[in-house]
Amino acid sequence: MIHSSAQQQIGHERKKKIRKPWVTKDMISKMDERREWKNKNNEEGKVRYRQLNNELRREVAKAKEAWWNRECDELEELNSKGRSDLVYAKVAKLTWKKKAMIKNVSIEDNAGTTITEPEAVRETWRMYIESLYDKDGKPKIEDLQVED
Repeated sequence: MIHSSAQQQIGHERKKKIRKPWVTKDMISKMDERREWKNKNNEEGKVRYRQLNNELRREVAKAKEAWWNRECDELEELNSKGRSDLVYAKVAKLTWKKKAMIKNVSIEDNAGTTITEPEAVRETWRMYIESLYDKDGKPKIEDLQVED
């Protein structure tokens, strides 16, 4: 509701985070042309595809190197100005990786059965860790008495 109103009133569009900011529209058009030539299964198609692929790889490598150089120059400039807060923020933005969430965790217990319930998994791990640290001479809970 709010997004549609904003789009109608002020032309607001939600932008996606650019995954590879060094890619230009020229590169994208060359990728589309390369994709068309890939589907042609004749000698001319193979030669043209290889040629476009090599050109594109060289162009992307140069653009990526130039982009990294610009980013590093910007970081050095911020650092020389003493803006360490912006340096750290930019480094965090450049090195950010999306962490995969593990949703279905399953382990096997001592009997070899697979356990998928989160509470049962925790309990199995607790018992395993207790068995690792259960040394001879360690007092059991039943042996301990509360003194008044």
